[in-house]
Amino acid sequence: MPAPPTDLAARLAALDPRLSGRAGRYGRAVRRLSAEVPAGELLWLDRLHAAGDLTDHQATAFLEGRDADLRVGPLAITGSLGARTCTASGPTGAAVLKRCGERTDPLDHLCRVVVSHPAIVVPDAVVVQTAGEEQGERIWVRSAPVSGPTLADRIAARGRYDGPEAYTLARRLASGLAAAEAAGLIHGEIHAHNVRLSPGGPVLVDCGLAPLLPPRSGDATRGGWVEAESGPVEFGTEADLRAFAGLMWGVLTGRPPYLFAPRRFGTVHAAAPLLPSITELAPDTPEPLASLIDALLGHRPEAAPISFAEAADRLRPVRPPVSPVRTAGWAIACGALLAGIVGAANGPATPTDAPASTAETIEVDAADPEPPLPTATVEPTPPQIAPAPAVRRVAVPGDGR
Repeated sequence: MPAPPTDLAARLAALDPRLSGRAGRYGRAVRRLSAEVPAGELLWLDRLHAAGDLTDHQATAFLEGRDADLRVGPLAITGSLGARTCTASGPTGAAVLKRCGERTDPLDHLCRVVVSHPAIVVPDAVVVQTAGEEQGERIWVRSAPVSGPTLADRIAARGRYDGPEAYTLARRLASGLAAAEAAGLIHGEIHAHNVRLSPGGPVLVDCGLAPLLPPRSGDATRGGWVEAESGPVEFGTEADLRAFAGLMWGVLTGRPPYLFAPRRFGTVHAAAPLLPSITELAPDTPEPLASLIDALLGHRPEAAPISFAEAADRLRPVRPPVSPVRTAGWAIACGALLAGIVGAANGPATPTDAPASTAETIEVDAADPEPPLPTATVEPTPPQIAPAPAVRRVAVPGDGR
């Protein structure tokens, strides 16, 4: 049975020691195909890819000779999510890797911060990749994977959110950002491409990572979801709050908020016009969310919150005021229901004309040697009715008797 070439077997083993052995199982299939096509590396990679042992990303890397970059410490890269973001698998399961610049103390500190909220994902480890003597080391951070499409993909496919849906989304994200804020983190990159719609609810990924990464390159606005800056990018709670308001504005309108922003050489004018009020474009927006968005986007800056804790507090569900009439009606209904339940438990009522039975308990002195008598029930004496007088027969003369 043919075996894979020695060089290919070594490269497969470098990615995963089990791949070399798995490739040997496909020797017969490769031999059948080699009758028409020379049995080169392509046939072995094709069989491994068809069997699911290699992903599309990994098979392409082997064909292009970039398979040495697939190994990052104990993890093997399985796919790409962007310019510097990859999916990976390892001994602990699936993970997401993001390429960083240099390893610094703030980056190590970020991976030690724990935010116990289901809507926030924070990197949990720094992974070093040895890329050779010329390139040196590459620094990656590892995060937990989140399944589901991004919020940007969902809006592009199905359009805007209605008011109640957007309100639920805003409450969850605001509470998650408030938890991150309490842990001392600034997200720095709040936009629809960083929100994953998992089966358990929306999740905001890469929390706290943007301030520690190299400056953005290429499309700095992420397709219009991020406001372009005329100078260096500033990170802070105020910038995060404004980005959160822009995100919810786009969710309710169905388009990126800064897609048509006026530009000059890639930057926004200093006196760029305000975004229209959300109440004009989405009248079904709940009032607490509409007032929060308008305040943060500059329509009423004096009413803008100063923290995500305050923003989350404003988005809490408001209970309707207590109505005395409604409360009294509910009390009467509950009382009638309770009376019916008690009556059914006690059985049918006794007719009013039925004679009441009297019970007499005979008490016996403890010093009396006679055994105690059982309790007797004395029935009422029925009324005495006088008997009817006897009928006398009188003989009548001439009746023939």
